Order: sequence, then C-alpha cells, then structure tokens
Amino acid sequence: SDDLERSARVQEEARAYLAAFAFPTEYRVRAGEPVLAVLQDLEEEPVDLVVMGTRGHGLLRRLVLGSTAEQLMRTIRTPVLLAP
Repeated sequence: SDDLERSARVQEEARAYLAAFAFPTEYRVRAGEPVLAVLQDLEEEPVDLVVMGTRGHGLLRRLVLGSTAEQLMRTIRTPVLLAP
C-alpha cells in the first residue's frame, strides 16, 4: 500500500541520516492508531526517547481531532522529539 511504501522510504532516509551518529536506533512500522501502537511498543520495550516525524494538516482538522504528536505527548511520560 502507499502508506507502507511511504513508511519504508521515510525509514531509509532516517537510517541514512542517523548512520553518522553513534547511538543505537530501532525502526518500526505498525498498522492502526498511532498513539496506541506507540503505547504498546513502550510497554513491550521501554525507551529513553521517542522520535516522531510530523507533517502538516489543516487547522480545522487539528482543532477538531488534535495532532497525533500532541496526543502522544499528552499520553506518555517518555520524552518525545518531533522532527518535521
């Protein structure tokens, strides 16, 4: 699907960029509601930092639904780094 292809492309870009740094990274793609997927991952394997990409949505959608990044930051205690 388009989402899986886009996820694979974004992961490859992240891998290429982060390869220059000396810290361990792990990449995952999960189907479903993003915040619930992150919560499940954190229960299975706690981490020190969650890095999350952001993309713009219209103001109306954001006001009505809230952004995934905002929902995640309000739900978990783990620090979240947002990357555009």
